[in-house]
Amino acid sequence: MNNENNHPPDLSKDTAERPISDQPRDNAYSPYSTAPRFSDDNSNETGPLKQSKLGIASFIIALVAVLLIIITFVLATSNSAQFIEFVEEVNARNGVVTPEDIETLGGDILGVLVLIMICMFGSIGVALVGAILAFIGIFAKNRRKAFAIIGLVLNGLLIVGAIALFIIGIAMGATSGGVG
Repeated sequence: MNNENNHPPDLSKDTAERPISDQPRDNAYSPYSTAPRFSDDNSNETGPLKQSKLGIASFIIALVAVLLIIITFVLATSNSAQFIEFVEEVNARNGVVTPEDIETLGGDILGVLVLIMICMFGSIGVALVGAILAFIGIFAKNRRKAFAIIGLVLNGLLIVGAIALFIIGIAMGATSGGVG
């Protein structure tokens, strides 16, 4: 027998009983050898693609940001009568807020104002993080992108809406002559 390796094939009992896939592979060109894998890319896998985890996280973050905006509006509208009363008192005197005015405003209203500001700026920060995650999720390979796109749209709308409200507030302040 003229073999490539110049030794006779091993026909012993333990090799013959093992399946072909478990037998040692001497030849790299054997029909049973596997191709080397250099990455975890399962491009030959068939089946449905999985959702991007970053896209799902972006979507959930967008929902949290919307919830923070809702909390902000509920707090602002539920305390609007006290805010309006305070502003009217200040404007009736001279239009300048003094430290005594802040003391008479009370800790409860001041706490609500701080909470409103935290919720407002927090929702913008959360939406920025969600938008970044959505961008990363959109460019992920071998993943579905539905949640990433929805998260980008929601977070983008929140960011653009906040910027628009900021610009409208500045424009209204400029046309009314400012606070002080």
